[in-house]
Amino acid sequence: MRSSENLSWKNDIVLWDTMGELDVLYKFADVVIVGGSWIDQGGHNIIEPAIWGVPIIVGPYMYNFQQEFNIFKKENAIIQAEKGEIGKNLNKLLNDKKLRRKYSRNLKKCIDQSKGAVEKYIKEIQKMIE
Repeated sequence: MRSSENLSWKNDIVLWDTMGELDVLYKFADVVIVGGSWIDQGGHNIIEPAIWGVPIIVGPYMYNFQQEFNIFKKENAIIQAEKGEIGKNLNKLLNDKKLRRKYSRNLKKCIDQSKGAVEKYIKEIQKMIE
């Protein structure tokens, strides 16, 4: 079912095809497949689902979020898959609660490591201003 149609939460899978609403929905997901990463457009934001600790599957094109992707990949907090591997990886995550929890813990660790960035930037900007 598509979100732009007559939405019903009775469906197991909802394809959210409207803009600006995903960040509110991630917390309800078991797994997030980040579109735009299987075509050469650079991927989409992976921090939003990561904040909620939701396991993430992305494609090969993540260059617009390369730094974040590299951190998540290094910490085994994200799955990168080719088009033909999406279903296999999705089934693996949906059928293994312990594996989902492992990815969730790893994602939260990545997010926790990044906390305080705003304060660091503010201090650096203040130094430049002075």
